[in-house]
Amino acid sequence: MAEPYTAIWCAVEYWEATGTILRMLLEHVSANSLQMGRSLLCHAVLCGNASAVQVLVEAGADIEFRVCTTDGGQFRPLHLAAKCGFLSVIKMLVEKGCDMNAMTNAGETALMLCVLFAHVECFRELLIAGADFASINKNGQTVADLLDSCPHQVTICELMWDAILAGRDIFSSDLHVFSTLQFAARHGNIEVIKKILEQKKFDVNLQDTSGFTPAMVAAQEGHMEAFRLLLHAGASIGLKNERGETALMLADKSGNKDECERVLLDLILENNFKERGFNTLHFAAMRGNCEALAYLLKQGCSINSWNDEDYTALMISVKESHVEACKLLLSQGADCYLANCRGDTALSLARKTASGKVIEEVLLDHMAKKLVLTEGQLTKHTRQGKGKPHIKVVKMLKSGVLKWGESKRRNVICKEANLGSSPIFQRNRNNRDAGNPGIFRVVTTSEREIHFEATVLFIAELWVRGINLVTSEALGANTVANT
Repeated sequence: MAEPYTAIWCAVEYWEATGTILRMLLEHVSANSLQMGRSLLCHAVLCGNASAVQVLVEAGADIEFRVCTTDGGQFRPLHLAAKCGFLSVIKMLVEKGCDMNAMTNAGETALMLCVLFAHVECFRELLIAGADFASINKNGQTVADLLDSCPHQVTICELMWDAILAGRDIFSSDLHVFSTLQFAARHGNIEVIKKILEQKKFDVNLQDTSGFTPAMVAAQEGHMEAFRLLLHAGASIGLKNERGETALMLADKSGNKDECERVLLDLILENNFKERGFNTLHFAAMRGNCEALAYLLKQGCSINSWNDEDYTALMISVKESHVEACKLLLSQGADCYLANCRGDTALSLARKTASGKVIEEVLLDHMAKKLVLTEGQLTKHTRQGKGKPHIKVVKMLKSGVLKWGESKRRNVICKEANLGSSPIFQRNRNNRDAGNPGIFRVVTTSEREIHFEATVLFIAELWVRGINLVTSEALGANTVANT
């Protein structure tokens, strides 16, 4: 059988309103009397008797007395009060200066116990008193982690939001473990995030123990307005967590990548995103957003700059099959001949891409037109192959005129161009070199046939393509002018 209670223990349990009896007994018995390993103060707490707690503490009871159970458990009076949900007792113990952040044998603080046993008002009291939200139990969990399985999670979160909006600090001894900004980002609370950012007390890019920033958390959870707010406030999207993941990578894994990228593009267009080291032009190219590309080029972004993966904006647009973005970049001076360290060019990337045929045609058209409208050296054959070939500087005019000199015979209006030589040319050359791969012929509007030769087949193909494109455009322009 258990030991029988003595008078002083009965005075605690069967409380007399004025406390006189307990005070009289305490003149003869220690306030730290024990029974079965439990102190008088713990007994008063179990009884939910805040008045008895006050009397005992004032009489010298050890407010931090640790109860040790036979199964290895350890707890203090505050833990007992938090577990039982005795608000008045918690207030009294806190008022008397107990250690709010003391832990049980399992590493649980009183604040954690309030969450585990869903005592909302007790939680509020400890929050107001400054209990530490960065404490970690032996399972590696914080108060924020325990809230995920709390039936009153919404209520407790609302309590925290109200405290923050009222200007009250929520104490954290280690912001890498718990920060209100990260917590608000995780829950997507816009008003709270705004309030915290206004106070300018937190580093918006502070990383937690796993390397996550508030922006990473917002992106992962799909809280787009929170993500927007954080980026606007200077959050970096280039930072990586311990697994090497950025905010956009986390968004991709959770199915929120498109939304996050739209937010980022909006901020770029609003001129509200200027992270150093982030290639905004390459990002806009990846998204295929012509409006953003045009804006960034107007702002002075280098159109042929390389990103960390050794791609230009044009190459990225090609890889992502963004036809209109490619056209825009080409029209603004993107160099399609640039090659990266792997030997990739815009054209080679288009040929590797399954859906790159349309872009390949766009690139070839651009290269061909640029080639023929700029002076280039070609070998010109004379007299339908009978004469001696010689080098000429050849250029096409937008009017459809092909010129290689100043005389009238050296300025001809093109009808069409074709690869290869004509039968007459082949006969006149006695088939010696008439089959050279770089040979092409131009037919004028007067049916005159002129043969040229490029150094390689690809250049010849570009000349033929370019001449036909410019001729077609000139013909179209003339048709419109005559109507």
